[in-house]
Amino acid sequence: MMTGVPPAAPVARTPIATGWLLWLTWLFVIVAASGILFSVLVLIVGADRLTQLIGLTVNMPALTAWWMIEQAAYVLFGIACVGVLAKDRDLAGISVVLAWVIVVFQCIDALLQLFEARISIPAGAVLYLAYALKMSSVLRGPKQDSPSIGRGAI
Repeated sequence: MMTGVPPAAPVARTPIATGWLLWLTWLFVIVAASGILFSVLVLIVGADRLTQLIGLTVNMPALTAWWMIEQAAYVLFGIACVGVLAKDRDLAGISVVLAWVIVVFQCIDALLQLFEARISIPAGAVLYLAYALKMSSVLRGPKQDSPSIGRGAI
């Protein structure tokens, strides 16, 4: 037992996301949570019964490996966004990677739509791209001035 060593003081973590990045993070968390809840509701109640209840047609997607990989990326991104709100820098880094993955997925989906003679513009990819760029710059921190050594300063 060590004596004389003061206990470590809890360190207050600063928020990672502020401003519009915070709003976008909350939007992604809400969209991910509502998508998961709606999917569970469709599985429990059934698409036909849900169509009767809400009056809108609920189309179930084909359960392919590609669809499951995409859904996994969205769910993991939602979890990483919750980590950003909890001020976890590791999950913030993971959210950047997943945002880039989702941008690629959405662009591939739009390209595949062209083969079916449908034009699809991945507008959501712009939000994920903005999130990834801003979050990566936040995680890098402020730019530090280079030292004056080597520029002839005395």
